[in-house]
Amino acid sequence: MTQRSSSRVVFWSVCVGHATIDIFNGMGPVLLAFLSAHLLTMTNTQIGIAVSAYQLAGALSQPLFGWLGDRNGGRWLGAGGVAWAVSMLVVSLAVAHFTRSYALMLIPYVLGALGSGAFHPVGAMHASECDREHATTNTSIFFFMGQLGVATGPALAGFLLDRLATHNNALFTEPLGPAFAGALMERGAVLPLAMLGLVAIPTVLFMALTIPGAHIHTARRLANAASDAATTVQRGAFPVKAFLLFALIVALRSLINPGMVAFIPRL
Repeated sequence: MTQRSSSRVVFWSVCVGHATIDIFNGMGPVLLAFLSAHLLTMTNTQIGIAVSAYQLAGALSQPLFGWLGDRNGGRWLGAGGVAWAVSMLVVSLAVAHFTRSYALMLIPYVLGALGSGAFHPVGAMHASECDREHATTNTSIFFFMGQLGVATGPALAGFLLDRLATHNNALFTEPLGPAFAGALMERGAVLPLAMLGLVAIPTVLFMALTIPGAHIHTARRLANAASDAATTVQRGAFPVKAFLLFALIVALRSLINPGMVAFIPRL
């Protein structure tokens, strides 16, 4: 396999990984609304804390994982990040089902965000560097795959939860609820979403087998550095004001969007 074809394989492996991990990231608000309705009572404040803690854990861990990815290529950060994020989501569902404890459910739910924090810097690095002549195009495709996953995850979670629920509320709860002290109330089932986690296994293997290891990554970095050194590029001063303004816009967008979306299923 030529270096170019090998790079394309790496590119598509991180794109598939991005879609996979963001399918499960996108399920978060739907799952919290489902758990609140069927397994454990959560206030709006508790749902907000869960969403905020998840986002913060994923965001604050990215610089560290990005630094590690620069040093070793991130093969196991990328593949392990997907596996960790999906596994912790399944564990949080199991904990909620068996313990009915918000605090205990919150621990694996938030820890799962570390998998997202590990994957995204590595995935973005390989997506942009696999073909430097088409870095912008490849990066846009990489982020498109992530957005596709975020858009698909909530609908997929809702569909599975609806298809495999018992629908006792409509049939029994209203007419017979008082007589049976709520024993027939709709409880819901987390098993379908736990089983969905199995679809991440091929993605994890694909990434683990294709993302270059530390030795290959180091050799490519040295080759790229030598190539850049041979080309004289005049760089202007770093646009601090423009950067800060752009960062503020991104922060304001992120402040509004997740906060609103997280409560749509609840409403």
